[in-house]
Amino acid sequence: MRSPQLADDAVQVVLLARCRQASLVAGPLAQHFGLSATRAAALLEEGRGIIAAQMPLADVRKILPLFAALGLQVAVRPVDAAVGAEVYDLSLRCLSEASGRAALGALHRFGVARRATLASFATPSGLVVADLTETRAKAVAAELRAVPGVKVTVSAQSTAVYDLFLSRSAPSADLRRHLRLLGCLNAGPAKALATGLDRMTLAHVLSRFPQAGLFGVNQAFQRYELRLVGRGRLSSRELSDFLATRGVGAWQADPALARDGGTVLESGLSRAAAGQFLADYTAIGLRAEAELSLT
Repeated sequence: MRSPQLADDAVQVVLLARCRQASLVAGPLAQHFGLSATRAAALLEEGRGIIAAQMPLADVRKILPLFAALGLQVAVRPVDAAVGAEVYDLSLRCLSEASGRAALGALHRFGVARRATLASFATPSGLVVADLTETRAKAVAAELRAVPGVKVTVSAQSTAVYDLFLSRSAPSADLRRHLRLLGCLNAGPAKALATGLDRMTLAHVLSRFPQAGLFGVNQAFQRYELRLVGRGRLSSRELSDFLATRGVGAWQADPALARDGGTVLESGLSRAAAGQFLADYTAIGLRAEAELSLT
């Protein structure tokens, strides 16, 4: 959980949504946050409200993994934050070095992401500007969208959904077992360990397995490449005709190239678009795979 308020001595803890395990959460919620049973039950029924108006950050950090495992979605905010105020993250992607420099200049004028460099764009999430109020997020997004070659995606933290990826060859048995217990499934277009995690669950998994080489990517910020990895049911002529519509020569798509990762047919696709393209290519008989763009 990357938020400026985590450096403060005291924070506010706010419930963001209803919890599917409310009957299991009510007791621990009351115990750890010093609430009455009635107040804890009312909060869980409402699905929104202040759990703790002011609480030492160190104490909150100890509790968060437990409630993430139980499916409780909370936000940790400054003690004077308005309860209903949403917090937003922005993802920036640039088509050229010139557009990147222009974007950095705009960010610096707004006083955000001061330490960002051109290299900061080269991540699976793009350059992320986190923890903005709605007003500030809209202003920054509008300014950056006016810069040629800059693409901006805005995501509210309370509704953000993440996929979990692994930078190493294989996950441990303990990690797989823990993901199964949390009910995390892999149902995305690419080879992810798990999909559909909220912020709290992601933070819990990352903190529990800090040396596992894990990283999470907001689904709204993901971009994919689609690769041809086999001829499938198409004849040579059908394959050639299809590839011509994609600007790819048939010689570039020799199935033998699948050994080297295949031939790129599409790039810069959103998560939803990657899933749709995969379905379309499967329907016409092509063997294709989606790969998360790491830069």
